Amino acid sequence: MYEMILSFFLAYLIGSVSFAYIAGKLKGKDLREEGSGNLGAKNVQRVLGNGFAIAVLTLDVLKGGAGVFVAMALSGEKLAAFIGWLGIVCGHGWPVFLKFKGGKGLASSAGALMVISPFLLVVELVAGMVILIISRNLYMAAIIMTAFLPVMVYILKASPSLVVVSFVISAVIIYLHKKNILEIRSNLGRKFKT
Repeated sequence: MYEMILSFFLAYLIGSVSFAYIAGKLKGKDLREEGSGNLGAKNVQRVLGNGFAIAVLTLDVLKGGAGVFVAMALSGEKLAAFIGWLGIVCGHGWPVFLKFKGGKGLASSAGALMVISPFLLVVELVAGMVILIISRNLYMAAIIMTAFLPVMVYILKASPSLVVVSFVISAVIIYLHKKNILEIRSNLGRKFKT
């Protein structure tokens, strides 16, 4: 139990390092006050351009992987890796160093999943691409893809504890997208009215 708690908090601290915020400061901007106000690669692209966005995206993916590696070093159990994944997402979404205002956790989550199960990452990415092509909405694809994460973990015959933690991770990421969900809902409402 001690190892699981430590795995979460160490991963949370790693997740709290916001490369989007650092990139903004390098250009004299606070991305919490620019563009969408989100500390993620998409807002970095919007405010700082493609070069910075690619760098932030890459570092966020590596950050996700690093958090899981730390968790796995503390415990050889698969559960520790999932707990580390949860810690990374929570740290990215609510960074302790930035008054708990961060990003949405997709890139760091991809990095965590790359270490835990490359196969599951590929399945999720392919599903996300299909949904993106159909919906033509990046956030809708991300939200649906995330919602199916616990289902995929279950299909892969993971233990009940891993399914539960994956459900919590999914719920956290979807919650971090709440603004996008409201926008999608509003756009769909207008579409059906016309």
